[in-house]
Amino acid sequence: MFSPDSKLYQALTSLSTLVLANLAFVGLLLPVISGGVGTLLLFTVAADYFREGTVSWSKVWRTCRRGWGLATAWWIFDLLFGLALVWEWTFMSQFAEGFRIVVGAWLILAMFLVGMINVWLWPQLVRRAEAGPVGLQPEETGPVGTESAALVNPEVARESFFAMFIRSIRLGFRHLARTALALGVLAAPVLAAIFIKGLFWTVVGWMLLLGCAFGTYVVILLVGRPLGFVPALDGEAKFSD
Repeated sequence: MFSPDSKLYQALTSLSTLVLANLAFVGLLLPVISGGVGTLLLFTVAADYFREGTVSWSKVWRTCRRGWGLATAWWIFDLLFGLALVWEWTFMSQFAEGFRIVVGAWLILAMFLVGMINVWLWPQLVRRAEAGPVGLQPEETGPVGTESAALVNPEVARESFFAMFIRSIRLGFRHLARTALALGVLAAPVLAAIFIKGLFWTVVGWMLLLGCAFGTYVVILLVGRPLGFVPALDGEAKFSD
């Protein structure tokens, strides 16, 4: 039953890894500014599981160390956007009803667009950080297929943030159903906590223990293949635009 090859053992290992990643994310979220590194950690763990079925914590650390700068910058943008959204929503009640409808529609559209970009951008930040510094040789990080699909394309290491940003928009609209489903998975716990009476603390407990890591993994399941995060058994990864 507890053999390393048994399904129960593998399930418990996967669960414990997701719980550990979730707790690490919550810890990094407490100082607020380090939330970008925490989010990068969640997506790195999820991408590893999707491609390899296991997680190398040394690789997770290396990826976060390489990608913390861009991750933090994008995280700060998300925070500022969220604060602006709350401010607009709070003061929207002062306007006439017709104007509130128009402003509300624009705010919902903006939420969707930024959410869509986040869904597709974070996995690309992982891929870029995994590729390592420009000029890094594959043997310095491990063989392709076991270390990082990014090594299939060394140009990933040189890819600009703007290029990843534009690709996120393009892929978001091209795979609109995947995008909407991914956003639904991320938003469902929040909506449940707000609108279902008596469920608030249950949702909070779920998110603190496992929910953030689980939701991130589901997002990777939805967007991974179009981005080139292909499981090793399926063959060589193909990078998508």
